[in-house]
Amino acid sequence: MAGDATGAAEALASLVPLVTRVLGPHHPATLATRRSAASWQGTAGDAAGAATAYGRLLADTLRVLGADHPATLATRHSHAHWQCLAGDAAGAADEYVHLLHARMRVLGPDHPSTLRTWHDVAWWRGEAGDPTSAAQTLTDVVEACRRVLGPDHPFTFTGRLTQAHWRGLAGDAIGAAESIAELLPDMARVLGPDHRDIRTARDQLARWRSRAAERCGAPACSADSKAAARSLGRPRARRPKASEGFRPRRKGQCVKVRR
Repeated sequence: MAGDATGAAEALASLVPLVTRVLGPHHPATLATRRSAASWQGTAGDAAGAATAYGRLLADTLRVLGADHPATLATRHSHAHWQCLAGDAAGAADEYVHLLHARMRVLGPDHPSTLRTWHDVAWWRGEAGDPTSAAQTLTDVVEACRRVLGPDHPFTFTGRLTQAHWRGLAGDAIGAAESIAELLPDMARVLGPDHRDIRTARDQLARWRSRAAERCGAPACSADSKAAARSLGRPRARRPKASEGFRPRRKGQCVKVRR
């Protein structure tokens, strides 16, 4: 039945032993069937089970096809993806590091897929509890994106906004707000003033302006920091929104950032 993820997962799970018995455990079709089964297992709601299945599949794929085979890279990416969704941010970050090294070898450091994976490494390091490392890494990612993709590429904008997000979470709310304030005119010029990503960036700007103002209301805040916070202006009144930022998916799309 169309739309029945659970049914698809069960059907593929039952198909894996049959294909393994007929073709052998290391046949490309067997490995492909296992990939499909793991994917549908996750889509049906079992992210942890999908992550485990992809981890086992990755070990076999590495042994049979090698570290740089396209199927191995795809499996490694899927393993990291389902680790993310299963709540294992540290494991996802480690897996993305392995994937980054492989893509650098196979595709080169300037390939768009390499840049996206580098971005994912930074993101999941932040999610694993190290926002400072995430912000520092994203500074390098943004510089590479400017050089390779150009300053007006949507993914370059994504990297700049994501860098501001982690900069703010690392404790520099003023710097985060300043970065987004500098980004918004570029986005408006390229994307148009009503683009949904600009609305997201404005929400982020209001968020970090508010955080900066709160922080600089404290006695420990320096005079320079207070002046910088005042220069950012007061946030406009707005309805609370679910989206507080974005980061790229595999195809360069944007997804919501959790608070």
